Amino acid sequence: MGLKCVPFPSVTPPDTASYRENCFRNFPASSLCRLPGVRCPTIMDDVATYTKYLGESVLVQIDRPKGSQHPRLGFTYETNYGFVPGTLAGDGHEIDAWVLNQQLPLSEFKGKCVAVIVRKDDDENKLIVADSKISRDQIISETKFVEGYYDIDIILEGDDYTNAGGT
Repeated sequence: MGLKCVPFPSVTPPDTASYRENCFRNFPASSLCRLPGVRCPTIMDDVATYTKYLGESVLVQIDRPKGSQHPRLGFTYETNYGFVPGTLAGDGHEIDAWVLNQQLPLSEFKGKCVAVIVRKDDDENKLIVADSKISRDQIISETKFVEGYYDIDIILEGDDYTNAGGT
């Protein structure tokens, strides 16, 4: 089955990304974290990486502007999508962010992180950045063309997220 999970304390960057990828993709999370001596990252481990941005001003570099086509899958981005430079996500790349409540395609955007999308069935979550508060319903509506394919929770600024993602 490829790589095997190793005891968590022995994993250090840059191996963390491949370790996470291996654990999330090749092992069922429900049984994986119960193995004696093995602790693969869980959704809750990863949530703290993202929730620390809630309420903070964030600069998003837009690499998929509203109206552009996904380079491999061909769908059209219905909202601006990019990344936060200088950060590190669960996939080993920079943290991704949806920029919502904007009518035009953008190349960059500075706004407030108002929410986090927790993907319970993927190894990477998403920041929601906007210029004003946004409801869960609006987040779902503006991101469903992609996030609708995932099992997600949405954490808004001020939410108690200790149980986000389930266990």
